[in-house]
Amino acid sequence: MKIAQPGKKFVYGGLGIAGACILASFWIYCWFFCLLAGAAFVFSCFSAYFFRDPERPVNLKPEEIPSPADGIVLSVRREGPADVVTIRIFLAIWNVHVQRAPIGGRVEKIHYQPGNFALAMKPEAVNNERNSIRIGQEG
Repeated sequence: MKIAQPGKKFVYGGLGIAGACILASFWIYCWFFCLLAGAAFVFSCFSAYFFRDPERPVNLKPEEIPSPADGIVLSVRREGPADVVTIRIFLAIWNVHVQRAPIGGRVEKIHYQPGNFALAMKPEAVNNERNSIRIGQEG
């Protein structure tokens, strides 16, 4: 299975630390190096799971739009002065965290909004960090 590019540093970094600790435990036997190697290996495995990027075959009718992410759709509504359709999807820790472009088109605007990290189901999550991408028709 593929690993998303941003996650590779965590996966390989964890494996590198685990390997170095295993080598250190042979050279200077100490239970701490064994414990650290185990923790680094578990971190690496979790990172590989979290940043997995499976292939998603899509067999849809032309009028259908696939979901851009795994997870639970919290809302679909029109928002703002431009009356754009906004889809909010909650990703649990076991969901694939790779976001896909659900439709073809031209990227008109990308807006990064720094913010908080409140739980997605709480009302204060409206102030969470996010990235908005506006996709228009291809011209």
